[in-house]
Amino acid sequence: MATEFYNKCIEECYSDQEQIKVLESGTHTIIKAGPGSGKTRVLTLKAAKLLFENVEKPRGVACITYTNKATQELKNRLNLYGIEYRKNLFIDTIHKFCINNILLPFSDLYSNKCDIQKCKIVKNLTRYYNEFFDYFSITDKSTKDSYKKFFKEYKYKQYKNQEKAKQAYEYYSNIFFSNNCLNFDLVLDIANEIIKDDYVCKCIEAKYPYILIDEYQDSSIAMHTLFKTLIDKTNIIFYIVGDPDQAIYGFTASSPEYYNELYESEIFQKIEFHKNYRTQNNIFTVVKNFLTNTQQIAAVNTSTSCYYKKCSNLKEQIEYIISNILPKLDDKGIKRRDVCILYRDFHSENPIIEILNENNVNFVDSNKVYVDKDFNDSDLVTFIEDIVLWSLGKSKQDKELTFKQLYADYIRIFHKKKILSFDDRKELKVNLYKTLTDYSFDENIMFLDFITYINTQLNIEKLLEDNNPDELEVLKSIVSKTTEYTIIQFAEYIESENSIRLLSAHSSKGLEYKVVIIPDLEDGRYPSWWISSDNKNELDEERRLLFVATTRAKDYLFILYSGFYISNDRKWEKGPSRYFNEIKSMFADADNFT
Repeated sequence: MATEFYNKCIEECYSDQEQIKVLESGTHTIIKAGPGSGKTRVLTLKAAKLLFENVEKPRGVACITYTNKATQELKNRLNLYGIEYRKNLFIDTIHKFCINNILLPFSDLYSNKCDIQKCKIVKNLTRYYNEFFDYFSITDKSTKDSYKKFFKEYKYKQYKNQEKAKQAYEYYSNIFFSNNCLNFDLVLDIANEIIKDDYVCKCIEAKYPYILIDEYQDSSIAMHTLFKTLIDKTNIIFYIVGDPDQAIYGFTASSPEYYNELYESEIFQKIEFHKNYRTQNNIFTVVKNFLTNTQQIAAVNTSTSCYYKKCSNLKEQIEYIISNILPKLDDKGIKRRDVCILYRDFHSENPIIEILNENNVNFVDSNKVYVDKDFNDSDLVTFIEDIVLWSLGKSKQDKELTFKQLYADYIRIFHKKKILSFDDRKELKVNLYKTLTDYSFDENIMFLDFITYINTQLNIEKLLEDNNPDELEVLKSIVSKTTEYTIIQFAEYIESENSIRLLSAHSSKGLEYKVVIIPDLEDGRYPSWWISSDNKNELDEERRLLFVATTRAKDYLFILYSGFYISNDRKWEKGPSRYFNEIKSMFADADNFT
């Protein structure tokens, strides 16, 4: 049943003529939506509207994202709208869509050197890459990077020496097959082989009459090929959202050209969002000049400021933030948690952390008290949070937690490699409910005691070892780092007003903060030093990365630089970022920020 919140959001959308078009569209639709344009809200509202008005059980809707973080956001929003979990409601990543809907149910259609049903999915590929590189005596880093991209694209492109390419790919894939495992690239390759069968396409169509895809500009050629097959061979209606100006994952073989291909297709209704609800007018007017051929987007809010500061070195930049910017933000009543420092990579991150620690400045590099930055996308972490809060009778921010969703996540995380019968599922559901309700929950219970109890009752370590080994490593790590925490300290988000956020530019995508501070904006950082001056594609992506970083700011944007950077103990004096130089005149001196 639709909630009041859903009805309110629908009403708000009807005040925006561009968003109305999406809600009322009944055909293939592709949306071009810039930062802060409300695209995620519209996409989830469209999914909810379809489920309420168009799709009858047992059919459902598939919402496909590119990160676990985005998946959780979609689930939370749909929950707020009154959409509860149902069997054929899929909300997850493209890789999990392929595993759940193609590889596992139709594995018998794939004849190769592996038994898909017995394979595990591995995320850490270092040892597998090294085995390949050692066999072919590859030592050069750029050559290694080229091969990593080649592995993602081989099945979809032609090569001058096709026989050599075939041998390289077969040796690489056999490394995984011989170990009874797959990586995400192989998942997509196998899915594309299986989905050539018309019967498979019709089965997917029967489950999902509608598929909604977010961030399509992040698609690789393997993902694009799969979606194109479904578009061409089924009657599934697609709703696709993307923004070529935010395509920043070229190192994963993604490219905005695949989004642009669909945008030019005659079968898609084209809708552009021209409003920006996040970034205030002055900031957006400035930062959209980083890009060429940017769609003209008018900011809804007004009156904000962009500031720059040149310092002697990176240490002085961070000290300037601490001694000048943060106190003035405090005076304006801006909480520290609404301030984010965006660094380029570990070359900047490590010294920034050291300087913040030396000056006793509280910071977190994620929104959680316990999570190492390597585990931001952990399904297990989110699940443990949810079962603790559900058992304590609490909600997660605005999300109402239901046991039905907890059970669905439990099956997905701990039993994902099994095909379960109805009786199996019933028994697991009863055991999970009994385990959670039999425990005498109290906010002062130590997290380690709780995990020990859960493991005793459900044998979660063994389940993860058999079904989700990467998450087992996450479990071991968070347990070792939270021995002194109570369960409520583990489960609740940090609300401290004294902790600023520290993130990489890449990981900031999709987030927003009142204040964004970008230090170390040197030529050699943006664009990175290793990019050739005649490599237009990579230079354009670097420009887009800076655009993404700057558009995280809602109220204030600060740029700091020194005109040089240090690499391999050598000083490189190339000046501030060439992109910043293009619009420096539009920034005010940070000393004048009051």
